[in-house]
Amino acid sequence: MVVIGKRENFNAHSFDLASLYITVNGQWEAVTVFDADKERDQLTSSGAADCVLHDFRLSQKSPQKPFRLIVADREFGNSFVDVQPVVFRIYSLTNNADNVPGRPTWYFELRATRTSRKSYCDVGEAFDQEAPWRE
Repeated sequence: MVVIGKRENFNAHSFDLASLYITVNGQWEAVTVFDADKERDQLTSSGAADCVLHDFRLSQKSPQKPFRLIVADREFGNSFVDVQPVVFRIYSLTNNADNVPGRPTWYFELRATRTSRKSYCDVGEAFDQEAPWRE
């Protein structure tokens, strides 16, 4: 389950927060995101009225494949409407089947990082043009 809430800012810079959950033995457990040893318990989508600088997509190539999370970031540059390369971080849903201490039952673990071939103002356009979930 994905729960998304809007964080109003009363200007063009509001953003969305998303938390991910899965049921394990009838109980809701948080699905977190790991970059090396840094853990995040929520995702954000942010930017301005003109361009989104940070966003994410959940995807699954087929029912037999694990879910993937792709997070896209663009540097601010000189302004919100600047054109910059987009960095995609690709995560795979991972099960802590061995009950490793410090890791949740299910989590997204970083598998790859790549930079867009072109530069973009809005990371949504980079997602549409470069479709990193098809890789």
